[in-house]
Amino acid sequence: MKNIYKIKPERSKNLTELKYTNRKIKEQLAKDFHFCCGYCGDAHYYTGGIKSYHIDHFAPKSKFIELQYSYENFVYSCPYCNFSKSNKWVGKTAQENVVGNTGFIDPCSNEYSKHLGRNDDGSIIYKTELGKFIYNELRLYLERHKILFQLEELKDKINLIKLKIKEFNNIGKDTTKLTQMHSLLCEAFFYYFNFYCEDLDTL
Repeated sequence: MKNIYKIKPERSKNLTELKYTNRKIKEQLAKDFHFCCGYCGDAHYYTGGIKSYHIDHFAPKSKFIELQYSYENFVYSCPYCNFSKSNKWVGKTAQENVVGNTGFIDPCSNEYSKHLGRNDDGSIIYKTELGKFIYNELRLYLERHKILFQLEELKDKINLIKLKIKEFNNIGKDTTKLTQMHSLLCEAFFYYFNFYCEDLDTL
């Protein structure tokens, strides 16, 4: 079983409270979340990047107006997760984010990965009843999450091999096997990207 994130998100501290539409705030949030959705872990590059990603209010601003400019309440979110979560909230206060086995966990909390994870193929799974609630509410069962995880895994391997090929070229070592491996991984990346494009066209 894998962690749902490659790198756990962590919000920067001591930021001045600014309107959540402020470009600098969104840029900083993207960095804090390593350019991935806080809820599903999808890299933003495949969904239009920072221009298309959203700033979600973890505790909904429609219910807790006092938190609308609080950076500690912001989550860098893909449109899929943000629209799915919307203004859903189980508690009566902003601090009451879980009631029994229902509710949402702040992605920057250490608790998040205790409830959700990934299979080796990249598909998201739930580990607890609370995780199951989040999984269903955010539609983390969508095939796209597995495909994008696999694309990122392939991209990382391709980049590592490119560096190794460069290193071998610099010292005059044969790169035939590495070049073949690079070609195969690029083909696999193209295959999964096509699969992702087909998934985008399905309802």
